[in-house]
Amino acid sequence: MPTLAAGTYGALKAYIEAQGLSITVYKDAAPPTTRDPATGLLKAPYCTVIEDISMVPESRDDGGSGAGGSSYVAELVQLDLWMNWRDSSDKSLENRTLGDALYRKLDGCTLDLAPTRVYAVHVQNKIRLVERDNNVVHVAYTLRVRRQV
Repeated sequence: MPTLAAGTYGALKAYIEAQGLSITVYKDAAPPTTRDPATGLLKAPYCTVIEDISMVPESRDDGGSGAGGSSYVAELVQLDLWMNWRDSSDKSLENRTLGDALYRKLDGCTLDLAPTRVYAVHVQNKIRLVERDNNVVHVAYTLRVRRQV
C-alpha cells in the first residue's frame, strides 16, 4: 500500500511526478542545483508549491469536526511551473505544450495520497509570465483543493 503524503504539497508532488511530464516538484522554492552554473540555464522544467495560503470552510452539514462530523474546506495553493525561455542564440527553449498538459492533469484530480480525502483539485487561474532578466518562463497556477480537514 502506498504511503500517504504529509500534506497537500506532498500529495501534489507525488501526483505530478507520476504523470510522465518529467517535472520535479519542490516545496516553496527550488534548490540552487536546478540551474547549470556554466550556462545559467535551468537543468529541466520544475514546479514549486506553496500550500495552505488560505483555508475557507465549505460545508458543516453534519455539525463539523467539533461535533464528531466532518469539516470540508477549500485550500488555496500556488503552483508555479518554471522553464527556460531562450538559449544564447535567442532560440526558444520553452516547451509551449507543457503548461496546458499540466493544467489538464491537475484540473479535477483527487490526490489519492493526501492525508485527508481530497474531493477535487480545481485550477482557478493560470497565467504565463516571461521573466526576461532571469531567462525563465513562469506559469503560475492558482489551485483550489476541496478536501476534508
